[in-house]
Amino acid sequence: MHRAQNAKSVGVDVEHRRREQVVTQAQNLFNKKSHTAAGLYLCDKLDMDVVQQILDGLPDAAQLHLPSLKAPPTVDPVQPALDTLKRLGTVLLALSSVERKSPKAAPLLHKSFEMVYERWGDIVTWMTFFVEYTSVSGNTWNERLSACMWILKPIFTESDGHSFQEEIISMPTTIDIILHLLRLTNPDTGKPAVLEEKPGSLCVIADVYGICVMSVVGFQSVLLRLYSLPPRATEEFSQSIVARIQHVLESPRDNKHRRQISEDLLHLISPTCLLGIATHGERDIGQKEVVSEAARVLSIILEETSADESTMPVPFLLEQALNELVMLATGASSDSAVLKSLFEGGIVPCFLRALPFGDDESPRGMENPACALLPFLTDSAMFRAAQEGGFNLSLFNALESCKKSTAVESIFNAYSLTFRICSSSFDDRKGEPLHLCCNLKHAGASGRSPESSNVKPCSRCRVPLYCSASCQKEDWDAFHSKECTRRPSHRATAKKLEIGEDARRDKLAFLEALANRFLPPLPDLVQREKGKSNHGTAEENSTPIGAPSAATFVNVFDLTGRAFKRNKPFKFVDYEQAPLASYFKKYRPQLGSTSPSRILECAQDVQRTPESVTLVAGVFYIQSAFVSVCTKMEYTLGAPLGERYSIVGHVFSACYRH
Repeated sequence: MHRAQNAKSVGVDVEHRRREQVVTQAQNLFNKKSHTAAGLYLCDKLDMDVVQQILDGLPDAAQLHLPSLKAPPTVDPVQPALDTLKRLGTVLLALSSVERKSPKAAPLLHKSFEMVYERWGDIVTWMTFFVEYTSVSGNTWNERLSACMWILKPIFTESDGHSFQEEIISMPTTIDIILHLLRLTNPDTGKPAVLEEKPGSLCVIADVYGICVMSVVGFQSVLLRLYSLPPRATEEFSQSIVARIQHVLESPRDNKHRRQISEDLLHLISPTCLLGIATHGERDIGQKEVVSEAARVLSIILEETSADESTMPVPFLLEQALNELVMLATGASSDSAVLKSLFEGGIVPCFLRALPFGDDESPRGMENPACALLPFLTDSAMFRAAQEGGFNLSLFNALESCKKSTAVESIFNAYSLTFRICSSSFDDRKGEPLHLCCNLKHAGASGRSPESSNVKPCSRCRVPLYCSASCQKEDWDAFHSKECTRRPSHRATAKKLEIGEDARRDKLAFLEALANRFLPPLPDLVQREKGKSNHGTAEENSTPIGAPSAATFVNVFDLTGRAFKRNKPFKFVDYEQAPLASYFKKYRPQLGSTSPSRILECAQDVQRTPESVTLVAGVFYIQSAFVSVCTKMEYTLGAPLGERYSIVGHVFSACYRH
């Protein structure tokens, strides 16, 4: 009996040594940076008893007494815990690296995750200790953090649909490790701590953060955790992202390293933008600071890329980041300050410098964000923010000689046109400021009346603006008594859609500049209208009740982005000379139920004096609303070029973007 027991004991020892040898050999291969070799070896040699033996070697984490720990414990049990995490990380990361190369890898890996889940409480506590309670400096920094990364990265990778990975990721303690890793700084420099798998490689911290948030369960878990944290903690999160984006510029930026830099930026920017978009503007997670710094850094990198005529497709590595920056800043629920900071950071030069790398054959990933940004430049504050971010003639002159494909050259030309129209609208405009009074009978409409320095909205519905009590009374008798409502629900909607004085003045100035740039002399325009009237369809020539004439046309400039999606090559503004009935039909949602009667009043003036007045309309959008403005413009023969058409009356309306 005694001899049998000894034989059993010997057998156990032999099996124990066999398992140790499996892990040791895998570590030897792994440490030589041959993750694939280690993974294929484990596919042949690993069984779950090996994983269980590794987990059995993990000391009980309860003795750490986190978070009340005042000082690190002695070497025992810290070193055994570190050794266990390294061994476990070797197995998980090696198997993960060959999951698509060996059919044995996935079953072994997911069975290992099940066993890891059962001990996750101890594992995550030890990782928390090594991340939060030990010094960043010292010889064991890479060793300690690498062990944690080797475990976290496989768990986050392709986790969707795998229950044990999802359970682990959904725990707040898991997300807290990621947030703390982002905050880690080097005590000697005060700059973000960087962990590289090998010299010149990506920062693993940024890599793991990106992988986590780009999974469905990781994204939801990080978002929920940020919502549950106090404002100070979310501020620290955004500051850590900004600091890491800034720190990327300190890496070598030659062709050899530019791809790694681009991928680091992608891992930091894209996930953070997606989190910001998901807050719907209800939670400040530093969106303004992140987009501003991201745009600045991207612009610098792309300027260097275009300057040395690099052939490396860096812009396309960053395409996703650029798209999501624009999505975050231009969303209907986004704060306008976020968009302004994006322009100030240099997002426009980013796109323009990336364009030469595009071609007609590949998907034009820059087209959607370029399309989304252009309409916002019709706001003078946004245009000046873009100028601050490098949107100027020097930029166009520097890029003019760059070889561009037909597809991307049309985008470049659209931005060039935008710059010139904005400059003439906001920087070079001469004469009196445009009046904002909504009374169509306003005397001296092209300038300011003595009482018009402080326009005020209707106190009931907040929609029309008036320069004086007399103008308000006159407009009330003519139109607004039929339009105005005191219903609280209407007032709330009107308040949300309220278009401020600056926005109105910007749209009027921009539309006036468009008319002076694109419309021919009024006599030629009238002849063109007559030709269209003679050949128009019955539907086009039909007019609404009360219309002055079937021959009345509206010159429409559409800047809502419809032209970008419908027409190729890329266009900034879509122009058409439309019969009044067609204009009403096409833009019914933007015009609403009250604007047509005012526009018909303007049309009657055009019919009376067609040789000096015409209708010019613009359709814009500003943040959450489509804005329509139909103007009555006076033509002055012999006036200086750019000043022949001037606004003498206007009708504003707005509706929500859908």
